[in-house]
Amino acid sequence: MLVRCFIAVEINERALERLKEPMKELLKVEGIRTPHPNNLHITLKFLGDVPPDKLERVKQLLSRISFSPFTIRFKGIGVFPNEEYVRIIWAGIESKELIKLAKDINFALKGIFKEEEFTPHLTIGRVSKRVDLKGFLHKYTNKEFGGSKIISFSLVESKLTPRGPIYSEIEKYAETKSESMRPKIGHILSGTTHRS
Repeated sequence: MLVRCFIAVEINERALERLKEPMKELLKVEGIRTPHPNNLHITLKFLGDVPPDKLERVKQLLSRISFSPFTIRFKGIGVFPNEEYVRIIWAGIESKELIKLAKDINFALKGIFKEEEFTPHLTIGRVSKRVDLKGFLHKYTNKEFGGSKIISFSLVESKLTPRGPIYSEIEKYAETKSESMRPKIGHILSGTTHRS
């Protein structure tokens, strides 16, 4: 059976609290959905639907990546692809270490997945209709939302449901090199999506 999955890092509660302010404003705009706070994460690489044998290979390759904790900072809010046609709303991230981690992941998996350019961002909203966010974006262009210490990265399964995605951690990769000391957490996050 295929497993829909991606590689990501989680952010801490303090950063989540500071990002709630702009997310609450977005909820007032028709056509915008924001993720449940428990589902907020930074995607380093989306793998798509992966067969079991390939997934085992992915886990082995990721376990070889050298990782040390680091801190990221959130600054500014922007959109993809542009202000005239908004589909994704994101919080900007400043971190050379995060970019390096994404590059290391791409390099480790280049034999079985296409290498992709990584743009550091945290998705805080998805847009389903035409919206005007110029005032909102101007307000938060240079706004700082604090930092978050990154102590691990994870391989995560994503199950799509009518209520939204449900995320389940498959494997966690931390600074600890010993396999016996790596936690394997079956932590499942709520898939409920906030709507206006």
